[in-house]
Amino acid sequence: MEADAETPEEAKPPRMNRRQWKAARGNREDKWTRKQRLLREGNAEKRREQEAAEVAADLAAEEASREDPEAAIAMWYRESWIRTFSRFHGSYEDTTSIPPMRYTDEPPPPSTVVGYADSVVIFSVKVTQLNDGLEWPLDVYGIVAARDSLDRNRNLIFHRTRDNCQTLTTEDTSLLLTGPTRAIVMIDPVDYEVELKVKGDTPSEDKLLSLLLIEDKYYTVGERCQGVQGVHRHTYNSKLSTVEVTVGHLAQTVEATITVQVVEGSWPTHHHGRFVTRMASLNDLEMVLLDSVDGMVAVMSDGTIELSRRVVPVEADGELKLLVDAWQGNDRADVVGQDQVTFAPGRTGRSEDMCDIGFCKMRVTVAWSLVVNW
Repeated sequence: MEADAETPEEAKPPRMNRRQWKAARGNREDKWTRKQRLLREGNAEKRREQEAAEVAADLAAEEASREDPEAAIAMWYRESWIRTFSRFHGSYEDTTSIPPMRYTDEPPPPSTVVGYADSVVIFSVKVTQLNDGLEWPLDVYGIVAARDSLDRNRNLIFHRTRDNCQTLTTEDTSLLLTGPTRAIVMIDPVDYEVELKVKGDTPSEDKLLSLLLIEDKYYTVGERCQGVQGVHRHTYNSKLSTVEVTVGHLAQTVEATITVQVVEGSWPTHHHGRFVTRMASLNDLEMVLLDSVDGMVAVMSDGTIELSRRVVPVEADGELKLLVDAWQGNDRADVVGQDQVTFAPGRTGRSEDMCDIGFCKMRVTVAWSLVVNW
């Protein structure tokens, strides 16, 4: 048998001399150079994307201004905010990171100026009129937010996602408010954003009900609240609807954060409830903390009642009055219990009182806090 043919060695690349090796290395990027090049390319791509987004926004604003001037103002405000504040305060959609009860238990840092501050109360947001063929009822979602100069971010007053709409009817066109999450302070004029949509059968069939930027025309920089204290209604018309926002201005306030806990008895599931604070210096208007309407009052395992809104500004020389009503069935006149408690405002710490509505007793706790006032 013949011997197998010898397999030739695999071809090897020619060995480079020192000059060739240095030349090849000179054409190759080191890690740092490559990282810097990719960073430059990435930044250039981001700039191109940002420029394209700005062009698209300008075109959209131009188109909107022909159909809905108020929407155009809101879009212009958004772009202006991004250019001015995004480097310091993050995304336009970011919500305020300042919590309530900031100085209830801890004193402020030495460099922070706190005290009594002029504040805003949001009483209601209503859709008062429909245009362009829209009819009640409507399934509505979106946001209503306030922006003050403490951090320029959204302080949410109303927030609903598409899968958690609120149904507005001819009998009740008010949004169920859930904020603010902290006191809204009038160091500078406060801006209010309204972005509401009507849910359609599919997302592509949703309609923009209202896109508004509401400027607080009743307060100017350097002006103390005494000159504008009172109730003000902002009414704005957009292509599909008219929205009315009712606010109150209060001078020299502290922040109150309210907690209500059932400590004796229980809240029956078939009883509805309404919890409000009343503002004596603002025409005795009520700020609704919870209105279960025809639903249940949600009570946690420890007896704490889940209020929709908890943060209220209170005048330093005034009082905080909390009123509770409970009823059965669909008739609010069928009252089964009511009571009220009144608190003198504090600067820090907490106040407590008992509210007795017959079938249960509730402990009302108010946490007081001063706020940054410039």
